[in-house]
Amino acid sequence: MQTFTSSKSITALTQFLRNPTPSRLEWSLIIALTVLLTIILHADALGGYWRSDDGFHLMFATEYSPWQYFFEPSITRAQSGANVTPWNALFYDLNLSVFGFEPGGFYAHLLLVIIGSALSLYALLRLWLPFPSAALGIILFLTGRPTFHLTQKLMNNHYLTGMLFSLLSLYFFTHYLRHGKRYKLLSAVILYALAMTCKEIYVPLIGLLFVIPAGNLKQRLMAMLPFVLVAVAYTLWRHEVLGAWVGGYVTNKSDINYLSTVKQLANVAFLLFDKHGWGLAGVVIVAIMSLIAACKGLLNIPLLIVAIIILFAPLLPLTLYPGINQPDRYLFAIWTALCIWVAIIFQPAKSDNNRTPALQALPVIKLLSACGLIIASVMGLLDEKRHKTGDVQLSEAMYHFALETDFSKQALILDANENGNYWAFVGSEARRAYDNSKKHIPAPALIFVNKLNSLLLLDQIAHDHQIDLSAIQFLQYHNGTFSPVNIKPIINNSLNLLNSGKDQMLQITFSQEQGRLNWLFQPKGISYSATLWREKPNRLQYSIVDIPDQGAFPINIQDKTQISLTATSQNGWIVATPKFKLNTHQQKIVWHGKTDLAQYTDKLKSLLSSIDSHTNSAVIQSP
Repeated sequence: MQTFTSSKSITALTQFLRNPTPSRLEWSLIIALTVLLTIILHADALGGYWRSDDGFHLMFATEYSPWQYFFEPSITRAQSGANVTPWNALFYDLNLSVFGFEPGGFYAHLLLVIIGSALSLYALLRLWLPFPSAALGIILFLTGRPTFHLTQKLMNNHYLTGMLFSLLSLYFFTHYLRHGKRYKLLSAVILYALAMTCKEIYVPLIGLLFVIPAGNLKQRLMAMLPFVLVAVAYTLWRHEVLGAWVGGYVTNKSDINYLSTVKQLANVAFLLFDKHGWGLAGVVIVAIMSLIAACKGLLNIPLLIVAIIILFAPLLPLTLYPGINQPDRYLFAIWTALCIWVAIIFQPAKSDNNRTPALQALPVIKLLSACGLIIASVMGLLDEKRHKTGDVQLSEAMYHFALETDFSKQALILDANENGNYWAFVGSEARRAYDNSKKHIPAPALIFVNKLNSLLLLDQIAHDHQIDLSAIQFLQYHNGTFSPVNIKPIINNSLNLLNSGKDQMLQITFSQEQGRLNWLFQPKGISYSATLWREKPNRLQYSIVDIPDQGAFPINIQDKTQISLTATSQNGWIVATPKFKLNTHQQKIVWHGKTDLAQYTDKLKSLLSSIDSHTNSAVIQSP
């Protein structure tokens, strides 16, 4: 009797594992597994604070409506001059309306999208693969390094949401080819359009539709027609927004290094796992199982080729700037594709009565390999968590300071060589958004860096807002601690550098074409930094950014942008330019000259005289 019961149990389990369509029980198990893994691996994100680009996005969502950043090109461009990503702003907009300035709700939203993406991936895989293979795919998806990165930064929400829409689009497209019903095709097209509003990397998804294993070629081509129309409309919209058919972040063409590009792309596998230990074992396991799958005829070669092209082509410009050097959001689509690949190569082989002993042992080998791969992925995630602790601490400290400081009493001076200009900008934007949300009277956030252009900006803001700098305690940040700093030596150093560069000549050329600003600075081989003033609704926005000596970037003439430059040489001198006004009536600006030494010297000396040299010795711990 016991033998009979055991046999029935084994038979039932075998049928469950081989069931071609998921049952309610299977879905219950998968949902429970997905939620449990998300809680275990990523729930710590719920305690996170504002990080990275959050300040900019919070202010943008506060300043503009969804209608504006989705459908007014000049506003869409203002969110990102390199990409078209209105859904990113919508994420902040929606969550601000529900949670206000409480980041925990934002992170909860992000984790729900993670869960939805994992379940969508499972549903897609189950169209072709059995339960064990699809389950392995989503386990890897949730334990991956890129997935961890996306859960830790709210600004990555559009990568996750775009993946969710893309997976669902592929699911409905396949369902339409198999079972008909036009509402499924319509759903697939709408989801594809939404994915494109999240991130441009999802535009090439259309290439997969041509080779996806569903229907025949004619059926796929006919079903693809509305996708083609949507892709064409998106391309025209993108050109209207950015003024170019292709492009991205600002780079200098002279920086193109093909060898560096090849090295970065060849290193992707080791970024996803690691170069040693369990990570190296994971790479080896995937390579060996891929060879076995190829020998067993389990691979769809046309699909593989198309997938490689559409996944790696968007990475090419990123190898120039900012570089593919960590397993972050730029590798998320590749990680998701790898999870699908692993599910395919680990699928059970068809039964064969003439199998050799080696082939009979293959299921056990696959099981052990799958366990090793999961361990490698989890170990990589835990290692990434440890490595990012310092970055998270810095990021949250900057936002705590920006949102909680009384700027009538304290100011922060950051190191320009440690992304100081970046933190000054996003911190200031966050404080403005916070003040607006709390109905406070907005006041400038006094966060600056230890460089000439930032000191000049400090002098201007203090003058425009009648700030008594003698009453301000200036602080610096280092290793989790805020401590007082005397900025007079910093100002004196800038004076000396200015004096050393008084005879140096610069030639500055700006030109405008179809909403894009082109520039060429000479001499080459020195560092240029730009201070930008933009007129935003009811305010003047300031930012400082390092830029190459030649490049192009979309701008909004409606912002009435003004720009000044500083050029710094390794030989120990600085040159400062006057402020240039960019407008529609002036298509080209050419300036050739030296620093107006008297003007800038007077400003720095005025700043010196307005600052009390006294600094107390107290040390302030970061929040």
